[in-house]
Amino acid sequence: MGEMPVKYTFADRLFDLKLYSDARVEYERQSSNAGDKSSYLLAVCEIRTGNFENALKLLGEYIVNTSDSARGRRAIIDCASIELCRGNVDNALKYIELGEELGFFLENPLKTDLFALLNENWGAFGIERPRERSSALARISSLILPGSGQAIAGEPCEGLRSAGVNSVLWYLTISGAAGGYWPRALTIFYFFGQRYWLGGSEKAARLAEDFNEKERIAACRKVAGKLEWICCESSQ
Repeated sequence: MGEMPVKYTFADRLFDLKLYSDARVEYERQSSNAGDKSSYLLAVCEIRTGNFENALKLLGEYIVNTSDSARGRRAIIDCASIELCRGNVDNALKYIELGEELGFFLENPLKTDLFALLNENWGAFGIERPRERSSALARISSLILPGSGQAIAGEPCEGLRSAGVNSVLWYLTISGAAGGYWPRALTIFYFFGQRYWLGGSEKAARLAEDFNEKERIAACRKVAGKLEWICCESSQ
C-alpha cells in the first residue's frame, strides 16, 4: 500500500511563518513514528531554534527509521553540517559513511574530501589554510617581554593590560631590592609574579590556541556551506 498524500497541516503553516518553537510543538503532536516527515521537520525546528544536540538526536533516529531516501539524504547533510560548523570533521565523516551504508548516496566524493580535511588539506575545498598563531612563541615572548605574547596571539589590548600590570610589578620588585627591602621585594614577586608574569605567559599561549581553534572552525563552516550542493550533486 502506498503512502497517504501528505496534507498541509497547521504545523506546516507555523513552520512557513518561521514560528519554529510553536511548529515544534505541533510536529511533536502529529508525529506517529521516528521516521515520518513530521519527525524530520521537528528536528529542523530544533536546528532553527539553536537546539543542535536535540536536533542531532532526532535526526539520528529519523535516519535509521525513514523509508524516504531523499529526505534521509537531507537529514544526513543536516547532521554533517552541524558537526562541521562545530569543527568536528571526524563526526561529519561518520554521518556521510552512515549515509553510504544505508544507501542514501550512490557515489559520494565528499567522503574523500573530508578525509583531506582531516589531514588539513584545505585546498581540497578551495579554502585558504586557516591562520595560525604559535602558542610556544606567545608563551616565550610573554616571559621575555610581558604583553608581547598576547599581542602575538591576536589580543593587543590584552597585551597592553598585561604589560602595564607587569611593569608595576617589576618596578616594585626591583625598587624594593635596590633599596634593600628584600623581604618586601621577594614577597611581591612570590605572590604576584606567579599570577601576572608566569600566569600571563600561560594565558598568552591559551589565547593563541583559542585563536587557532576559532580560525579552524571558521574554515569548517565555509566547508559546511559547500556541503549541501556537493552532497546533492553526488546523489543524483
